Amino acid sequence: MPLGRNVTQYQFVDDFSIAKGYHSLKFGLSFRRNDITDFDPGIGSIGASQGTTLQNFFNGIGGTYFQSFPSQPSQPIALYALGFYAQDE
Repeated sequence: MPLGRNVTQYQFVDDFSIAKGYHSLKFGLSFRRNDITDFDPGIGSIGASQGTTLQNFFNGIGGTYFQSFPSQPSQPIALYALGFYAQDE
């Protein structure tokens, strides 16, 4: 099973300004996206045990063990950031 993560980021940033008479109009836009694919085991995909105490071990009482597997091999996550402005001077 692969471990780790792949990260991809892309962004767009642009500003625009125009002067008309006594006015100066300015506009701007900013967009960023991070795509993260995590290959670590997800929540609930690691085995567990029940009734395995030190006292039970010394008394020879066995415990119950559960095994589980990830429902998918990767956990995709996407993060966004968006900003814009407009200004009139």
